[in-house]
Amino acid sequence: MDVSIVVPFFNAGPRLAKCARSLFAQASHGGVQLVFVDDGSTDGSAEAVSAALGDFPSLRDAAKFVRLDANGGVAAARLAGLAAAEGEFVSFCDADDEPEPGFYDSMLAKARESGADVVVAPATVVWPDGETRVDDVYPDVDAFFRAAFHTTYFNALWNKLFRREAIAPDGMALPAGRMDVSEDLLIVSQALLRAKSIAFSGGPSYRYIMSASSICGKWRPSYLSDQIETARLLEGVLPGRLQWCVRHLRHRIQSNALRFGGLDARSYAALWPEDRRLGSLRSDRLLRKGTAAAIWLSGFAPSAAMPLFSAAARLRDRLRGRMRDA
Repeated sequence: MDVSIVVPFFNAGPRLAKCARSLFAQASHGGVQLVFVDDGSTDGSAEAVSAALGDFPSLRDAAKFVRLDANGGVAAARLAGLAAAEGEFVSFCDADDEPEPGFYDSMLAKARESGADVVVAPATVVWPDGETRVDDVYPDVDAFFRAAFHTTYFNALWNKLFRREAIAPDGMALPAGRMDVSEDLLIVSQALLRAKSIAFSGGPSYRYIMSASSICGKWRPSYLSDQIETARLLEGVLPGRLQWCVRHLRHRIQSNALRFGGLDARSYAALWPEDRRLGSLRSDRLLRKGTAAAIWLSGFAPSAAMPLFSAAARLRDRLRGRMRDA
């Protein structure tokens, strides 16, 4: 088996059926395993996949269904699918998305040609009022980390192909409980650290459908605790040269706390006491505005967002230096 595609879903309904059909069409030539993980759905989503599979009788042995007893969140569902995957390479697909035809073939061909452990493909984010395509290429792992932490899409699991050894959960720092957001950043970061090399596919794009019903379509208070847990875990696994990534993630948590609520200045200061001398969360106005603007820009112009994030980080380091010298 060449590639296993893991598709976690929870009450995805008609959107999942459309996604499944697009995946079945790409798997019809063979060498692809489709692992559908039902994360405790109650709306008949699994039956919708089975009905779609009926139009592709040759793929009955290539489709595998994993049923979880209760809804445990996307992180647990992806790990369950990964445990059931049999392919030499593994990729992930969200239940409401539509990878373009040839998407997985293009990534596999690039992996074979380059020998890379991780292949990154372009992403097209489909907004209600239009589309944004992101297909930048970076020369090394450190440059890729800068992209992964500075943009919204390159830290995702769904536009990548992983050699099994790079994505295996053994030895990874993983959340102890439920996590619905930022788990992709956590896993992708550790897979990149394991990878001997990464390659970029300039072929077909992964179409990420942005909707109000998707996990990222609406802010929930629990997302802040997920991001905090991700920052905590990454602090323990990223090498010294990449610890700036954790500082950037703290800035993102700070911005989200201000924009959406759920964390006051005192609570934030208690999380990272070493930042306390810089003043309260609300008094750090320049950094807050620069980070919020960069997060907003990352949805439209990732290349413009990166300098803003860098400027915010430099400002934070400069302020920290002045506080130490005082």
